[in-house]
Amino acid sequence: MLWWTLRQLRSEDPKKRLDAAKELRFSGTARAVEPLLAALEDEDWYVRQAAGEALWHMKDAPQAIGPLVAALDHKLEDVRREVAKALYARLTDYATSSAAKRAVPSLLTLLKSEHYDTRREAAGALGMIGDTRAVEPLLAALKDGSYGPRNSVAQALGKIGDARAREPLLAAFNNQDGALRASAAEALDRIDPKWATSEAAKRAIPTLLPLLVDESSSEREWAARDLERVDRNWAKSDAAKQAIPTLLTALKNGDIYVKIAVVPVFGKIADPRAVGPLVIALAVVESKSFREAAAEALDRIDPHWANSEAAKAKLPTLLGFLVHESSIVRGATAEVLDRLDSNWARSEAAKQQVPSLVVALKHEKPYLRAAAAEVLGKIADARAMEPLLAALKDKESMVRRAAAETLGKIADAQAVEPLAVALSDKDEDVRRAAIEALGRIGDARALEPLLAAVMDKRSSMRDAATTALVKIGADSLETLVGALNSKEWLVRRAAIQILDQINPNWRESAAAQAAVPYLVAALEEKDADVRQAAMHALQTIGGPVAQEALDRFNRKAV
Repeated sequence: MLWWTLRQLRSEDPKKRLDAAKELRFSGTARAVEPLLAALEDEDWYVRQAAGEALWHMKDAPQAIGPLVAALDHKLEDVRREVAKALYARLTDYATSSAAKRAVPSLLTLLKSEHYDTRREAAGALGMIGDTRAVEPLLAALKDGSYGPRNSVAQALGKIGDARAREPLLAAFNNQDGALRASAAEALDRIDPKWATSEAAKRAIPTLLPLLVDESSSEREWAARDLERVDRNWAKSDAAKQAIPTLLTALKNGDIYVKIAVVPVFGKIADPRAVGPLVIALAVVESKSFREAAAEALDRIDPHWANSEAAKAKLPTLLGFLVHESSIVRGATAEVLDRLDSNWARSEAAKQQVPSLVVALKHEKPYLRAAAAEVLGKIADARAMEPLLAALKDKESMVRRAAAETLGKIADAQAVEPLAVALSDKDEDVRRAAIEALGRIGDARALEPLLAAVMDKRSSMRDAATTALVKIGADSLETLVGALNSKEWLVRRAAIQILDQINPNWRESAAAQAAVPYLVAALEEKDADVRQAAMHALQTIGGPVAQEALDRFNRKAV
C-alpha cells in the first residue's frame, strides 16, 4: 500500500526508510515525489541514494516534472544534483512541456556548479529540452578547457542543433580527448552532416596522429577512426610525415601494445625513415605478432627493403644481438641477418665483432658463452681458436658442445688433439660434436681416436664416428686396413664399411696385401679374439695367400 510505504519513508529506523525508498523506485507515482525529495536530505547516505534512484525511475512522469523543476533551486547541492538527474530521465517524452521550459534558468545555474556530476546532469537536461537560451552558456562551457564534462556539453549542443555551435564543435573535435571528439562528431552530424569533409576538420590530423600511439587502447582506436573519417588519405599528408619522429619514439620506448599499434601506421605512411628502426625492432621485440606486423610494414614501405642502405646500415648493430639474453631475440636476429645478407658471416662487420664475441666466451651465463661460440663458428675467424680451445674445457656441457662445433667449422688442424680428448667427454652431445668436428677437419691424426669412438655404447655415436672416418677418406686407408686386425668386432665391421665407401677396390690395394703376413701370424696368437679378428680380416681381403692360411687354421681347429 502506497500510504504505508510513504509512512515508512519517515520512520526513525534507517533500514525501513531505505526499504521504502527502494520500493517506490518500482511503484512510485507523483504522490511520492515530495516525500522522495524530502528523503534526498536524509541523514543516511544509502537512503538518499535510493531516493534519487526512485525519482529517476518515476513512472507517473507528467505530474512529477513540476515538483522536480521546483526542486532544482534546493539549498543542498546533493539534492539539486539528484533532481537534475531525475529530471533528465523524465525529459525523454516531456522535453517540450511548459514545466521543462521553466527548468532552463535553474539548469543554467547548475551548469556552473562546482560539482562535476551536477554540471553533467544539467548539461544533459538542457540538451533534452532543446531551448536555444542554453546555446551560449553551453558554448562557453565547451570552450573552457578546464571545464568538465565537455563531452556532455557537446552532446547537448548537438541535440539543440543550433548552427552557432558548428565552429566551436569543430574546434572541440581538434582535441586529444577521444570521448570529447566522439561527442563533438556526433553533435556535428546533427548540425552539419558534411562537416567531416571540411578543411577545419582536416586541421585535426596533426592532433590525431600522436594519439595513434597513446598508452590508452581506446584513445588509439578513436584516433584511428577519426583520422579515417576526416581524410582517408591522411597517411599521405605532410602532417603524417612530420609525425614520424614521434612515432619512432613510440616504437622504441612504448609498451608492447603501443609497438604493435604503431607498426601498421609506418606501413601506411610508407616513409623510408622507418626502415632502419623497424629492422632493429624486427630482431629485438619478442612478440611474434609484432614481428609479423613489422615484416608486413617493411614490405609496404619498400618490397626490397632488405637490400636498402638503411637496412644494411643496421648490420653491425644486429650482430651484437646474436649474444642477446633472450633466445627469441637471438633467433630473430639470425633470421633478419640472413634476410639482409646470406653471407653476413663473411662480412667486414662480422669480423669486427670477433673481439667482443671472444669476450662473450667468458660471460657468467653459460648459454651466452655457448651463443658466442656458435656465432664465432659462423664467422670462422682464426683469432677465435685459442679461446675456443679453452672453451672445450668449460664446466658447462652446452659450452663445450658449441665450442667443438665451432672448431669443426673453422677447421684448423691445431684443434685435432683437443677434439680427440673431447671424444672422452661424459656428455653425449659433446662427444658427437667432437666426432663431427674431426670429420670436418679431415686430419689423419684423428683416425685412431675415431676408431676408438666406434666402440661407443651408443649406436648414434658409432654412426657419427663412421661418417667422420669416411670424410677423412683416402688418407685413412692404411689405418683402416690395420683395424681389420682389431679384436673388437665393432671396429672390424666399421673398418670394412668405411673401406667399402672410400675405395671399393681396397682389397687389391698395396696396404691390404701388405697386411696379409701380419694377419696370418695373428692366427697363431693365444688370444681367441685376436685369432678370430685375423681370420675375419683374411676372409675379407681374400687372395691365395690368405686362403691358404685360412685352410691351415681350419684344419688345426678340426
